[in-house]
Amino acid sequence: MIRDKNCRELRSQSHSTETFQIKNEYLRVIGGNTTCDYMILTHVSFFREKGSDVTMSLNFTLFEEINLENDIEIRSQFYSWKSNEYRKTPISWTMKACNILRSHIFSVETIMKNSDIRSCPIKKGKHYMHNITMDGVNWPSTFPEGRWKNHLEYWIKNKCCVKVNWMFRIDKH
Repeated sequence: MIRDKNCRELRSQSHSTETFQIKNEYLRVIGGNTTCDYMILTHVSFFREKGSDVTMSLNFTLFEEINLENDIEIRSQFYSWKSNEYRKTPISWTMKACNILRSHIFSVETIMKNSDIRSCPIKKGKHYMHNITMDGVNWPSTFPEGRWKNHLEYWIKNKCCVKVNWMFRIDKH
């Protein structure tokens, strides 16, 4: 269950009659990537085919197996675009990667459909996630239309391995 900082449950998109689309803008690695002994992000790219949305692809290497006992903790903080800058919102969450893979939140099936990762354990070695798009399914309906930034930190064994800012927009229909 995802809650905002005031402990209100963020309801999934499936409880709303409104549909929306999430469109990638860009992702920037902002820290930690070269100092971690457990994981390194080796490639990030964005691609737009004619007439389609921007897709994101990334490659990374794990230097240890990821499992329930040795999991990646993902910390997320959302910012919304207001008055010409990104402003922190009360929407944040911290979850383990293995729990996310088992869940049905934040379009996880769509994100992972072009990936070599399906479930835990995740073997050490090189991995990929290609043509990442978001479909708005199982996203909390509390997200309003507009531009967003998601600050993500990936932690293994109490060490921050990668920090990224992912910019996207939400268009409601």
